[in-house]
Amino acid sequence: MNILEKLKNYLARDGVDVVCGKPQTVGGTTLALSMGDGDDAENMLGDVGCISYQTLDVAVYADDYLQGYDLLLSVKQAITAAEKTTVKISFKRYCASGYDEKLGKHVLTSQYKIYE
Repeated sequence: MNILEKLKNYLARDGVDVVCGKPQTVGGTTLALSMGDGDDAENMLGDVGCISYQTLDVAVYADDYLQGYDLLLSVKQAITAAEKTTVKISFKRYCASGYDEKLGKHVLTSQYKIYE
């Protein structure tokens, strides 16, 4: 079972759809999980190559901005609790929020660093 499947099962909640990838249609509040690439590490002390790492990108699609923000915070708390037993992951940052015109939803995003 990969990390997306583990987290999808772990983050399942009443009234919230959890999907992998970007949703094409959104009914209510939706939590979208996807994999990304992290920023390259800085070259230090004459290192030749940069180290990059995988990230988990969590996007909340919600009608109400504050409801989406509350969900994003609760996801951070759930992942922080899960990292001790389920997955090797840590919070990295909140990304810029926006509005998806096509879906008509506020989109709030956070990023987590995955440790192999």
